[in-house]
Amino acid sequence: ANQIYFLSDVTTVEDMLFWEQNYAMTVGQFLGYFGFMFLFNIFLFFILKQEVHLWHGFYVFSIILFTLNENIVDVLLLPKWLYHFLLNFPKMFWLLVSMIFCIKVFQLFTDQKRNFPRLYKVLFFCRNLIIVTVVIQFLLCVFLNVQDTIAYEFSIFSDSLLLVVSILIFVSIIYQTIRRDKNSLYFLVASLFILIAFINYMLDAIWQMQFFYFQPGNILVGMMVEVSLLTAIFIVIIVKQSRENRKQFEVKSIENQKLSKMMLNLQEEERKEIAQEIHDGVGSHLSGLKLYMQNIFESKKPIEEDVKSDILGQMKNIYEDLRNISHQLMPAFIEDSKINDLLTNKFEQYQRQFPNIRFGFQENIEGAKLSQTERLHTYRMITALVDNAIKHSECTEINCQIYYEDKHLEITVEDNGIGFNLDSDFSGIGLRSVKSRVNYLKGNINIESNKDGSIFIISIPIN
Repeated sequence: ANQIYFLSDVTTVEDMLFWEQNYAMTVGQFLGYFGFMFLFNIFLFFILKQEVHLWHGFYVFSIILFTLNENIVDVLLLPKWLYHFLLNFPKMFWLLVSMIFCIKVFQLFTDQKRNFPRLYKVLFFCRNLIIVTVVIQFLLCVFLNVQDTIAYEFSIFSDSLLLVVSILIFVSIIYQTIRRDKNSLYFLVASLFILIAFINYMLDAIWQMQFFYFQPGNILVGMMVEVSLLTAIFIVIIVKQSRENRKQFEVKSIENQKLSKMMLNLQEEERKEIAQEIHDGVGSHLSGLKLYMQNIFESKKPIEEDVKSDILGQMKNIYEDLRNISHQLMPAFIEDSKINDLLTNKFEQYQRQFPNIRFGFQENIEGAKLSQTERLHTYRMITALVDNAIKHSECTEINCQIYYEDKHLEITVEDNGIGFNLDSDFSGIGLRSVKSRVNYLKGNINIESNKDGSIFIISIPIN
């Protein structure tokens, strides 16, 4: 009798049979529905690999066990061994089991551990206490009997625990909703009917009265509504996330197209600059040397030693110009060399070329594994900033630091020059190339400049 809701108008065997016929059909429909929701949530877990769907599937399965126990009168639907096994457990045992999964779903869905850590600790303790209680009650019911004194007394404790934890869950849901947690509001809406069923059950237990009754039971109907709404909310969130991911992908595609276009423009401008350097530097030197040597040969006079030295000196200068241009096109041994070795050699070259400027270079990039592309762009950015400072800042000191920390390459280049206007002077090819390379490497750059000098701080993520 404790397993069935008997109506007041059931007075004869015939009344019972007619009532049970309709009742059993309703129970069968509920079992079929919960079975479908269980498989659907497990399907979502395997597709999306999100833990909340797995626990929600377990929650639905525990409701199925509760439904079988709650409506065990349908003995013809169950094998004999399963019927006798279920007889050993009170229906509140299966509600405790479902409570374990319900708490887990609520904590995952609302990200309670991060958003509400204190409430998370309370419910986490309650969940562990319920697990211990369920294990003890399972052993008592199997080895003793549900009607045994010890098992019966412990079942009273289990019912009290179920009551207390249910109240704590509803208080947590309402509190988090008041704190404007959107997912808690969704959970409250989904659990509203089961909350009403719970209040109705308490009134029935205390005052022996029910305000509402839905076949085959308020709690079961409330669970059905909760499972349905939560699954619908999961699907809506999945669709919404899919749309957001698609939008982000489109935005990233547009950004990548812009970056590619910017890099192509940058390459074209660099080629023009190199062509201009060849024309104005190497080309003019070669043209002058050609005329010089042509005059010497046409004069048919013996070539003096100082003339020979002059010619060799000019050829050496032309060679140095060509070597510098080749290094701009591709730094020597960029494929095999380490970035710190390349930069050390470059700063030594700077010091020889510009003895009036004091250069400083410090590095600590042990553990950083840079690809060839990352090495090249890092080298380009630093040399572009240093070249810019040499040409325009009128500085007497340039310092560069590069170090590796927390999977990021941190670069600092500073000078003591006259500074520049960040709004109007950032259009030169050198600074624009630096900005483009930083964006290409998905890094960020911070710039400070005033009359006492400029400082560039670049952070590049290294995978």
